Amino acid sequence: MLGIRAVFAESVNGLFLRNAVNVGLPAVAVPGITSAVTEGQTLEADLDEGGWVRTEEGGRR
Repeated sequence: MLGIRAVFAESVNGLFLRNAVNVGLPAVAVPGITSAVTEGQTLEADLDEGGWVRTEEGGRR
């Protein structure tokens, strides 16, 4: 298991979004995400507010 519970991307293709919704995987388009995070960082989705939080070792940052 990869442990992926959501996808954050610069943009989301309609076909990918439809497939993600079908399997219950939130896919969120976040312009500028690639300059805001680095590979390997853990993010937490706040789908109620429509945002995200960078986490460190499971804790909020």
